[in-house]
Amino acid sequence: MPMRVAMLSAECEPWAKTGGLADVVDALARALGRLSGEAVETPVDVFLPRYRIVPEPQAIERTQVLSVPDPISETQACMFAPRCAHAIERCRGEVPRMRTAADGRKVACHRFEELA
Repeated sequence: MPMRVAMLSAECEPWAKTGGLADVVDALARALGRLSGEAVETPVDVFLPRYRIVPEPQAIERTQVLSVPDPISETQACMFAPRCAHAIERCRGEVPRMRTAADGRKVACHRFEELA
């Protein structure tokens, strides 16, 4: 299953640019869009604030509600469960504990051993 990439940024070249962030966001979106295989769903989405200078698009190719989890909320579930292809009922009712994988990475997933 390809990963959907959505970037939230205050700047993106050529629409809104005041510093280097716009160049980085533009270059990263283009580079991710050129990845071969099925690693990333294209097009890569870049969301900007509604600046008056940025024209409204003529047509919207697709619409989808983007749910961004609140990292400081007191949730009783895994914050990735709504968009995780591997989520099970336990993910929707219990926050996974942080563990250290064999390679030293920190992992918080109920199914880590099963999916690794």
